[in-house]
Amino acid sequence: MGSRAVAVVCGTPEAAREWFGTAATGIVYTRTGRRFFADAGMQEALLSRLREAIASAGLWDELGEWAVLDCEILPWSLKAEELIKSHYAAVGTSGSPPFSCSRAPRAPVLAGTTSGT
Repeated sequence: MGSRAVAVVCGTPEAAREWFGTAATGIVYTRTGRRFFADAGMQEALLSRLREAIASAGLWDELGEWAVLDCEILPWSLKAEELIKSHYAAVGTSGSPPFSCSRAPRAPVLAGTTSGT
């Protein structure tokens, strides 16, 4: 299972400036419109691979100077790792008991028997 993303990929920096008014050759968004990657280097690595794949398939001639791709980024933990750290780490920590149980747990009573006999 992956994380849903929308990638806007420009074939060249010139195309990015002409169409979008920026030198960035693309961006990856979440399905809710937020930046997918906090790390710009990771985003650029993905965009570079997408750009190369589009070029090697000969799709720039067919698509034009830019493309929007509906993607599934795998593994899902690539996106979720930061979410887990920032939102759920405190919950996980609070669930850890600060002390151990001083008494052994009671043995379960089986149906048809009586305890202590």
